[in-house]
Amino acid sequence: MDATKTLADVDALAELITRACGPRSLSEFSRACGISAAQLSRVKSGICRPSKKLCFKMASEHYAKEMGLSSDEFLKAAGYNPDEIEGTKDFEQVVSLQNETIALGIISKYLMERGGTYQLLPLGENREVDFAFLVSNDSTKVRWEFVTNFSQVRFDTAVRMSAYYYNLGRLLSFKPKVDVQYTVLMDDEALFDQVKTGVNQNQVLANVSVALIDFSKMEIRKEVTWGRNSECLKLSAY
Repeated sequence: MDATKTLADVDALAELITRACGPRSLSEFSRACGISAAQLSRVKSGICRPSKKLCFKMASEHYAKEMGLSSDEFLKAAGYNPDEIEGTKDFEQVVSLQNETIALGIISKYLMERGGTYQLLPLGENREVDFAFLVSNDSTKVRWEFVTNFSQVRFDTAVRMSAYYYNLGRLLSFKPKVDVQYTVLMDDEALFDQVKTGVNQNQVLANVSVALIDFSKMEIRKEVTWGRNSECLKLSAY
């Protein structure tokens, strides 16, 4: 038997789950994590040991992250040894970058297909943007900046409402600049629809769009544009 392997600390794990639930029921927390309530109940009562993936899901849930809980705490309470915990950190980093990488590929493919030229720009100290392109077509050049808003687990109602207000504020905060366009990328359709209907066209000063990515089909499913420029670049035909 591996001497570094330890048994789960049932009490510590149950306490972490209780903290992660906060004012919500266990069922509400399980839905936010994207796992079954029955499975989570068995883990909390000590009947079964959670997998590393399940620990990652619980720690990645929005409220749990806001509480400052980490996957390290869940993994340690679940009895994983230090080497396994360190390996999971690498997995978390890969997952956090995966969707952004796929989105970058989808947009690059679109730009290649539409003609003209484009260049992926260095961001420098601009931490408000996830990536940006300089798009050239004939005599025009547009700096196209992208902000990603991807959920590793499905939003529950309360989290989606918080995300909704955040995104409304984000859209209104973009500064109008000549030859600059901004696009917010989402993967939650309900949140996309909320934002689409909630934006006041007259209050959006910059050229802004919001696009819904379907990662299962590797395509842009929906898109909406706002701003003063009717020639906004689009990622889809919708």
